[in-house]
Amino acid sequence: MVTCPDDIRVSKTDLLLRFTSTHQALIESVEGWLVGELDTYQIPHPALGLITVGEMISFTACHAEHHLRIIRAQLP
Repeated sequence: MVTCPDDIRVSKTDLLLRFTSTHQALIESVEGWLVGELDTYQIPHPALGLITVGEMISFTACHAEHHLRIIRAQLP
């Protein structure tokens, strides 16, 4: 069994809803940005160092899809 922090010991449905709302908030936070801005501004990533906001969005999309497949596979 995978151990989880107490704040995610919730039903699978609640976890999926939390996952969805968190990523919707990310989408809304960059909706007004121009493509050029996504590739201009950099942010620190703990493992990768400085990456552009666009790179972080792409990484997050791939990483989120990976976790979403895991969550969906565990739903009844």
